Amino acid sequence: MDPKRLDTQPESMARWLDALPYSNLEECGRQLLDGLRLLGHTPMDASARHKLLKLYLGALDRYFPALETEILQDDVASSARSRQLAMVAVALFASVFSTFKQTLAERLSKRSLLDREQPKIELLLYSMMSARQLANLSMRCYCPLPQGFWHDCHQLFRLAVERGWHERQLDNDDSLRVIYQQILLL
Repeated sequence: MDPKRLDTQPESMARWLDALPYSNLEECGRQLLDGLRLLGHTPMDASARHKLLKLYLGALDRYFPALETEILQDDVASSARSRQLAMVAVALFASVFSTFKQTLAERLSKRSLLDREQPKIELLLYSMMSARQLANLSMRCYCPLPQGFWHDCHQLFRLAVERGWHERQLDNDDSLRVIYQQILLL
């Protein structure tokens, strides 16, 4: 993928994500982070960004277990490599969190009689789940949370309560209310 241009076709994006060097944690993390940042800055329809974000989630599901093992294997405070990988992990989830929030905001601003609530609820759930992962990682790796993190979490949960979505959940995961409580208790 050209670092200056994002491929917005789901099929070619999926091929690119599958071809990432998952065994090279630093390079894979850098490429994922560059792609996520580009995804957040490229103008596109919110539903297209939502689809591409879900592809990135699949790539993160493949990449993150090895990254987490490597980070937690050494003492983050004393190992330079573990510290660098921890910073990559936190940056990745900060980017996922901000891009899901951005996509949710775009979906919420688009008013239509045919617009369904389910994609908005899904975006809100993914936003909160990425916030939970970001908070957990930041705590375990002694990394600061991004500026405005707590404000954003409170605003997202407030939105969920106002719309009556706070008890909604994705398959086999916690409700928005439970995720929010977990974030607060980390």
